[in-house]
Amino acid sequence: MMFFFFFIKRAEAVLNAEDKLAGERLAAAAKVMQYARIYQEDGILTWLVDRVLEKKLGWIKAAHTKAELAEIVKPSVPHYTGGGFSEGKYHVREEEMLLWSQASLQAPLNRVGYERYMELFREFFPKEAEKILKD
Repeated sequence: MMFFFFFIKRAEAVLNAEDKLAGERLAAAAKVMQYARIYQEDGILTWLVDRVLEKKLGWIKAAHTKAELAEIVKPSVPHYTGGGFSEGKYHVREEEMLLWSQASLQAPLNRVGYERYMELFREFFPKEAEKILKD
């Protein structure tokens, strides 16, 4: 599993023995790894999972508070404002896209959800989106 190697390789950078948040960072990294493992088991493309890990582990390393760590760990679910979507500071668009993909397998997306999913799909898979939407 690529993400396990990635995690081990980056663990030294995330943790520092003199860091007062070391325990919380480790817990946050473990939680992010748990989500990544689930994504991988669900068949999500490795490069998408790796991007989520890279971004979230980088933020975990740079976080200054427990509150920041708690926000980083949360799945990237945007807030619908009625006229669009609002993304938080620690939002990973790749993770949001894969969550829309998983949701679409459970039930049909409504129009707003479908449009958001397609927006993200076009961003990360432009050639595939062009071909799908062309046909």
